[in-house]
Amino acid sequence: MTKARTACAVMLFSIAATGCLSQQPPLPVRYYSIDTHPLATKKFPPANARLGIRAFMSASRFRDKILKRTSDYQLEFYEDERWIEPPEEMVSRAFRSAFASCGMFEQVVPAEEIRPPAYMLEGELVSFEMVERPEGSLAECALDLRLRDADTWAIIWSGEVRSQKQLVNKDIPSLVSAMSDAAMDAATQAIDKISKLNLAPPAGREPPAAKK
Repeated sequence: MTKARTACAVMLFSIAATGCLSQQPPLPVRYYSIDTHPLATKKFPPANARLGIRAFMSASRFRDKILKRTSDYQLEFYEDERWIEPPEEMVSRAFRSAFASCGMFEQVVPAEEIRPPAYMLEGELVSFEMVERPEGSLAECALDLRLRDADTWAIIWSGEVRSQKQLVNKDIPSLVSAMSDAAMDAATQAIDKISKLNLAPPAGREPPAAKK
């Protein structure tokens, strides 16, 4: 009986010890942000109009967890590496900075601050992820965009911008750097497409004259 009790006690102690060893402390979560204040590298002729940029929408998969696409049908998340805020918020601010610094519009502000006559840029973030390919890993940023007359809400232009940038190394810091470049390149594509519209003040109206 004594031997049985001793064996039982040893077994219980072993189970308890194993349980304690298996409860490792959680890994610290690291947070990252892309460059949300990029400056346009190319200047464009002024359109004598104002622009409001509405905060972009996105699919529910784009939250704080960093996303990796391993095939056309498979996605994975990094549990311990996350964005500091939702990707659509970072990209919205990056677009405002890029448009404000390109010289095309006399004023670029969030949509809720704009007053007609003006234009409104809105859209959806459709890709913001690491893409694994046989030739290497890429950072991909893509948006479906629409430019509207802020007064009549008529669509002036719509289209997709998409950018892929190669990662220097297959790690998260390299992804963040490449994603910053991809977001800026997507904004530059949008600026270039809109510049070809030869915009005038919406509905042919002149902007308010400056007070003397």
